[in-house]
Amino acid sequence: MHIPVAVQIKHWHHLMAVQIKRRHTPMAVQIKHWHHLMAVQIKRWHILWLYKLNIDIVLMAVQNIKHWHHLMAVQIKHWHHLMAVQIKRRHTPVAVQINIGIILWLYKLNVDIIYGCTN
Repeated sequence: MHIPVAVQIKHWHHLMAVQIKRRHTPMAVQIKHWHHLMAVQIKRWHILWLYKLNIDIVLMAVQNIKHWHHLMAVQIKHWHHLMAVQIKRRHTPVAVQINIGIILWLYKLNVDIIYGCTN
């Protein structure tokens, strides 16, 4: 059974909100602020990526999809590397958990979009 991405996002955000709510120290405030900044970055990146994806699909022939998959894989790998560097700089377990959740979710979203476009 395939759960729509929007439902997954809502559910994951709810779980994350519950986790943050349970922490009442100043750390929770930092996490909320950092999470907001990260969400803004992801939103910007995601909008730019989706915009590029739409242009690519319009301009691309079916035989070029394989080549595009390779280019997208390189972009994802590079972005994951940059994200990994950010994670290294943050040494709190909560920050690592949030980052891992975002990476896994974005990776799944990318896969869903790629396979949705090629089917």
